[in-house]
Order: sequence, then structure tokens, then C-alpha cells
Amino acid sequence: MKADSLTQLNPEEKRALLKRLLAEKSANGAGTYPLAHGQRALWFLQKLRPEMYAYNVAFAARLHPSLDLTVFQRSVDRLVARHASLRTIFPEQEGQPVQRVLSEIGSPLRVIMMEDQTDAEVQAAVYADYQRPFRLEESLVSIFVYRRRHEDILLINVHHLVFDAKSLQVLFEDLRIIYEAELLGVEPALTLVATRYQDFVAWQTTMLAGPQGKQLWDYWANIFTTAPPPLEIAAARPRPPMFSFRGTFIPFVIAPKLASGLSALAKSQQTTLYTILLAAMQVMLYQFSGQTDITIGTPVSLRTRREWSDVIGYFINMVPIRSTISTDASFTDWLARTREVVLGALDHQDFPFSLMVDQLKIRREPNRSPVFQAMLNALVSTQSTNNLSRLFHPGQQGGVPFGQVTLTPYIIPQQEGQFEIVVEVVDLEETLYGSLKYQTDLYSSETAQRMADAYCAILEAVVANPHARIAELVGADRDDFEI
Repeated sequence: MKADSLTQLNPEEKRALLKRLLAEKSANGAGTYPLAHGQRALWFLQKLRPEMYAYNVAFAARLHPSLDLTVFQRSVDRLVARHASLRTIFPEQEGQPVQRVLSEIGSPLRVIMMEDQTDAEVQAAVYADYQRPFRLEESLVSIFVYRRRHEDILLINVHHLVFDAKSLQVLFEDLRIIYEAELLGVEPALTLVATRYQDFVAWQTTMLAGPQGKQLWDYWANIFTTAPPPLEIAAARPRPPMFSFRGTFIPFVIAPKLASGLSALAKSQQTTLYTILLAAMQVMLYQFSGQTDITIGTPVSLRTRREWSDVIGYFINMVPIRSTISTDASFTDWLARTREVVLGALDHQDFPFSLMVDQLKIRREPNRSPVFQAMLNALVSTQSTNNLSRLFHPGQQGGVPFGQVTLTPYIIPQQEGQFEIVVEVVDLEETLYGSLKYQTDLYSSETAQRMADAYCAILEAVVANPHARIAELVGADRDDFEI
């Protein structure tokens, strides 16, 4: 706040401002804290493979016209001061990982002048910065502005240890509000972030030590009385002794007519679009593996309390969905079974997946993820889609406002493979945009393309005939689909 503005405040307003500033100072959060269970798993993965960038969470966009870089620098600095997770590093202390929130940290913003470079050269620079691994003992946040003659390219890159999809929404919205206020020379209209990520860690620790923690564990121990068989799809390449986490993806689009048919099917069967997408993925994996005992992981948010909604941090848990396919069942019967399994799993989603693996005593292998190797990430609810989602899909009409500039998509090809197979679907303007991500250590592009095609074909088939048997959905000769 400017000095002349301060003199215009009445005594009550000055007291309110002082109270806010003191609260913000207290909320700075500097100190050393334990990790959440999910963070510990990510920390050990990154420590084992320091060259890995599979858990970099990146967002890129074109900006027209260019940013006011001086104002943007101030805005980024205020953003980092506001959110403790953006000032957090992860050193070791007495042989154990800790998260250390710093009271101050160097600015994550880097401006790269590329006014005379070609599109290909700019693209190569963006990709290289996205793929640059983070060091756990240093800042886990990088923000780049690549200045061109008629536009800027913005890249925000944050390690998953301190970030998730909701965090991106919080970061972008806060940065937009701060930037617009700085342009006008006024205070940004932001509410105080009174809760810290460390409050979530403390809650999780207390919950797991009590009756709720035991009840959650008992459920999962019953689900996994026997170890789930690893997914074995006939791959184009032998399984390497250690994964590189290199990957790519096959895009697919579910047009409005089919998307509407899937939604209508979900409504008629008293279930959700997510459950249909999951049931179809289970059938597709059976089609390519011949296995009937299939476990698919799905990410869920642990932001189960309102006060965590505006906190930047890693609130993701992986929930394994285990089912046994009966090929004689109709798809509607299979969908009903899947619905019950999903509801049970989500009712017990607060038990950390990494702790589950430890307590189940499942062996961790360097070339296979434990419990499940395939994942479904379906952002299909109205709360999951927002203006920011438009920037992840090329060809979208319009843009996203940011102060005096407009953001439009700048697509970064997904080149990481956290799991062997990932189906990702986003609901955007009556169309489902999907991708089948896969690890290139294991699968050829031809294999992945056939899997994506088969998945879409199953979705079309169940809309046309929801009562078709599973055996009919995968074809009379399943071996035709094996590679």
C-alpha cells in the first residue's frame, strides 16, 4: 500500500490493516516440518532418479499483447510471499526427508529474450525448461517468460511435491488478481490464506493414528487379502530393468453426440460418466491382456475441508479400483458392479496409497509400479472444468483474460510416463477430449493407437447396446487385439 493511501485510512481501517499484516507475517509459515505420506513417496522417487522430470507439473500459454514485465515481476514475488509451498525445499535431516519453508526465496521468474528466434527454436527452449529436473534442496518452482516480437510465451513449471491441479487454479487466479491490481496501483482483493499445508499434514497424521485410520486400513486390507496380479499386456519391447519414465500420448476425441449418449447412459443406470469411463477401460485392458483381475488407479483430491481449498500443495492420493471381470456379464451388470466398487473405494480414499503399499508389504520394483500399472484420470464434473482448462486443448475458441493480455493455448507434448498406461479425459463444452499416455520403454505407438481405438470403440458399442455381453464387446477373437 502506498504511503499517501495509508494516510487516508481512518483509525479502524488502520487497525484492520495492521491485524491483517500481522496475520500474514504469522502465516508466512517458515520452519521445518514432516512430509505427508504422498510427499514421502514422491521424494524417494525423485531422490532415486534425480534426472527424472516425470513429476514436473507444467502449464504454458501464449500471451497477446506482451506482459508488463516490471509489474509481472512484482506480482510473482507477491505470489511467492503469499503461499508457503512456493517457498518450500526438501532437504534431508538426520537421514530423513523434511520440508523446510523459507521466509524468503529467490524469485522463480526468468525472462528469456527470443525476439529473433524461430518458432522451432522457441519451442525447443520451452520444452528444455519444462524437462529440466528440479533439485530437492532448491526451489521447486520455475516461471519463464519467453519474449518475442509480437507475443510472450509463459511457462509455469512446479514439482508435484508442492503442487496439484487445484493448486494450478489457485496460483493462476491469485497471480491474475495481483497482476491486475499492480497495474492499477491498488491492493489486490485477496482473502488471507489462514491455513497452511502443514495443517493438512498434522490432520492426516492424527487421523491415521485414531479409529478412522484403523477403519480405513481394515477396508483396504480386506480388498487386498491377495496381491493383485501385475498387468501384463503383450508389449512391443521387453520390460527394462529400470524405467526411464519416458512417455508420450495418443490423443482422441469423443464428439458431442457420443458424449451425450454416455451421459444419458450414466443417468439411466444411476451412475456417473466417470464410472462408465472406468468400466470401459477395465474391459479394454481385459481385451489386451486376457486378465480378469484388474486394478486401475485413480487420483482423488484430499481437499475434503473448505479451509484447504485455497492452499497450494500436494493434496492428491491414488486410489486403487480392483475388480474381477466376468465375460458373461452384460455391460449394464458390469457397470452396476463397478459402481459399487467405486463407491466403496471413494468412501475410504483418505488412506494414503504409499502407506497402503508399505502395510500390505508389496515389494517395490524399479521397473513396475506397485498394486496398479494403469491409471484413469477423468475430469468430468462441472467443478473440474474452468476457463483454465481451455488452455490445455488446441483449437478452442477465445482465450482467458489476464489483466490487459489474453492467454491462448501453447501445447507442451506430454513426454513423461508416470505409469505404464494412463487414460485421461476432460469434459469441455460438450466434447470429451482424451489421451492415452504410455511409457515408451514398453509400448510402441502402434500398440498404443490400437488401445486408444479399442477404448473408443467400446464406448461407442455400449451406447449402441448397453446390454451387450463383455465377451461381445471385445470381439469373438480377442487375440486379434494382442501385440
